[in-house]
Amino acid sequence: MSSRKTLRAYSSWCHMRYRCRVDLNYYNNSISYPSEWEDFNTFFRDMGERPEGTTLERKDNDESYSKDNCISATSKQQARNRSNNIVITIDDTTLTIIEWAEKLGVPYYLIQSRISRGWPPPQRRRLPDHGSTGADRYRQGARYSLELDLQLTR
Repeated sequence: MSSRKTLRAYSSWCHMRYRCRVDLNYYNNSISYPSEWEDFNTFFRDMGERPEGTTLERKDNDESYSKDNCISATSKQQARNRSNNIVITIDDTTLTIIEWAEKLGVPYYLIQSRISRGWPPPQRRRLPDHGSTGADRYRQGARYSLELDLQLTR
């Protein structure tokens, strides 16, 4: 296992061990890894080589590292799995702000700015489409808007 290909897996193994030993957030939340993963070969046997452009990710951030709780994820996937993400529930569908923005075709900052201004949940608001200038969107009203029921949860 001395090939260049295992370098990504070895890097993930080192970073996982470092985080669990040094990062107070991990330590204070009892995030650890299986004792058999002290040996890189065992870690590599369980997890394999991670694809280029990905890093080791815990599917459930409240759980420790394990074969069942770890995947290879892109930075985009990891950003969506952060414990401090704000999620919005609309009609029984819960997504992060960026996922709603992509689904609705509106800029992320449009939803984020309204939340940061303290819109209380649930509240009906009109979110302008981003297809024209700001002044045009507001002048043309409903033609360039989307209605959303926002229910914010953490």
